[in-house]
Amino acid sequence: MLMKNKRFYCFLASALLGVAATFSSSDSRALAQSGDAQVPEYQLSDDGTVFEQYSGDATSFVVPEGVKTIKKNAFPNCQSLESIVLPESLETIEDSVFAGCSALKSISVPKNVVNIGRYAFSRGDAFVSIDVAEDNPNYRSIDGVLFSKDGKRLIKCPRGRVLDVYYLPDGVETIEAYAFDSCSRINAVVVSNGVTSIESGAFSGAGLRTITLPESVEDIGGAAFEYCHNLRSIYVAEKNKVYSSKNGVLLSKDGKTLLSVPAGRDDERFAIPDGVATIDNRAFLNCSRLNTVVINAEVDNINHNTFGSCAASAFEALTTQTRYKTVNGVLFSADGTILLRYPQKREQENYVVPKGVKEIANDAFSYCKSLKRIELQEGVEKIGSGAFAYCNALSSVVVPKSVATLGDDCFPAWDKLTVRGYKDSAVARYADGRKFVFKPIDETVDDTTLTYDLNEDGSVFVRYFGKGEKLIIPDGVNRLNSGALDPRAGEKVIDLNVFRKTFAERVRERGFDLKTIVIPASVVNADRVDFWRCYSLESIDVDEKNLALRSIDGVLYSKDETVLKCVPSGIKKEEFVVPENVQVVESYAFAGCSSLKSIVLPKRLRAIGGGTFAGCSSLTSIVVPDGVKEIEINAFEDCSSLTSIVIPASVEKIDVNAFYPTENLTIRAPKGSYAEEFAQKKKIDFKPLD
Repeated sequence: MLMKNKRFYCFLASALLGVAATFSSSDSRALAQSGDAQVPEYQLSDDGTVFEQYSGDATSFVVPEGVKTIKKNAFPNCQSLESIVLPESLETIEDSVFAGCSALKSISVPKNVVNIGRYAFSRGDAFVSIDVAEDNPNYRSIDGVLFSKDGKRLIKCPRGRVLDVYYLPDGVETIEAYAFDSCSRINAVVVSNGVTSIESGAFSGAGLRTITLPESVEDIGGAAFEYCHNLRSIYVAEKNKVYSSKNGVLLSKDGKTLLSVPAGRDDERFAIPDGVATIDNRAFLNCSRLNTVVINAEVDNINHNTFGSCAASAFEALTTQTRYKTVNGVLFSADGTILLRYPQKREQENYVVPKGVKEIANDAFSYCKSLKRIELQEGVEKIGSGAFAYCNALSSVVVPKSVATLGDDCFPAWDKLTVRGYKDSAVARYADGRKFVFKPIDETVDDTTLTYDLNEDGSVFVRYFGKGEKLIIPDGVNRLNSGALDPRAGEKVIDLNVFRKTFAERVRERGFDLKTIVIPASVVNADRVDFWRCYSLESIDVDEKNLALRSIDGVLYSKDETVLKCVPSGIKKEEFVVPENVQVVESYAFAGCSSLKSIVLPKRLRAIGGGTFAGCSSLTSIVVPDGVKEIEINAFEDCSSLTSIVIPASVEKIDVNAFYPTENLTIRAPKGSYAEEFAQKKKIDFKPLD
């Protein structure tokens, strides 16, 4: 008597096969003659009609006669099996039976099989053929592909088939779900006329580059082409009454609905076809290679989840578009109240949601891999479901008091994420019992985290009002507003006496305590004026990906290092040597650097701009290199320790207010030079060069 889940070992298997051999069972002989050193183990039900599990490591195996059902996952990860013989008694093959049989090349379905699970043959890269007994009343095989007996339903194409083009045979009406699942080595499929339905997931994970659909197709499942990462074109017969295609994109017949953009498209700028008004919520499923998606003027219906799996770098709404707009590549409703989608592929670490946004749409930031910190400004009322889901690098989200509604799983469920919000707020209640860390904002110390204002589109850093020593300018900012780092900016009452004070007095009157400023890749220009009141500043650090600027030892240069833009006022050095490849030192570049006693200028310099060394109160001497033609206004204003300056004959112009004070200053220059004439007019001590 057989016991349930009893294991049959070598001697039992051999005995059974021996008995079967007397009845000329070819299947049994196949196992008996295999000569496997390791005899397979398997489990049967009490009555022997259900094959429950195989756990051997042989290369071939014969399922015992009498088995009527092979259970789901009966052959898990059996990577050594190259051949499996099924018994004549078999009636049912459940789902995922041969999952993990990566070496299995073919299978023969006996005549009595009446039911095959949908995923029974879903795995195995070597699997090239499904053969069916000719007298099976339910199934048939055509060139190794499994069909219903009448040939109207294509059930499964083996995953290991290698074909340039697969032409569906005539008579097929339906391509079943996952029929071509993971068929990675078929380049193209031509669907025969007569097919009316392609079920969801039919070509999931297939390696197709093109697919051609006939005029008969009436229904295509929403995820029919999911994970087809190589698919570049979908072609539809012109006479099809339901669907059409344009430039390889699947549309409704009237062209007003965009149904599917092939996931293999890698357009630099993908424009929604003219005439499209509605974008289906699966239209961009798995599109991971697009760069910019352009929204045409006619689009008036974008589902919140439309771009959930579209890994674009940017979105662009045409100026004639009235329902939607884009700001720095981010998609919003036209009035700016709904943030619909942040570009998934953008390499930006910090983002501040613009003022005026009231809703963060479902999946708005989902799968954005680079974002580390997101700030929502006061006024946001709703955060949609999955808004920040799968943002694997996200470490901080700041949520204001105004947020009243939070959708399901809007934040990633892991403890490396800190959500900052206010006590007794909606987000505080939402956080209770969830995996992310909630940290209350302490209002008693004005710890709101938001230490600056940006303009509406986030491209301009409008004003800083923090108190710390380090400022990280957020990604997306293109420039700093004039006075952004000046505490006096915007004051209505101006002290007229400010114009009578020395440079040093003006700089130190009021300023920030910032010691480090970090400039992101998006900033296109910056100079001394942007950091005017940062008199304690010791270092300006620039993101390496910035295409316009560069930082060397905390000093700001142009990207090509030919322009010195700003030496931080709080620099601790006493001597600074300007690199020889610098051709331009911008106005006020050294302004306020009170610690510097010596500055060495490069030979390629041709001018000393206005205020270049203003406030360098410790500077004692300097040599102007030969080739400089002009010294501009206030170039050496408030250089109170300056006693000696060497000016070459090349200088042709010196502003009347270039030097102040001049009581202790001596100008050294060639006799008969412009510098000598200037010294005489200004009554500055002059000594000729030898």
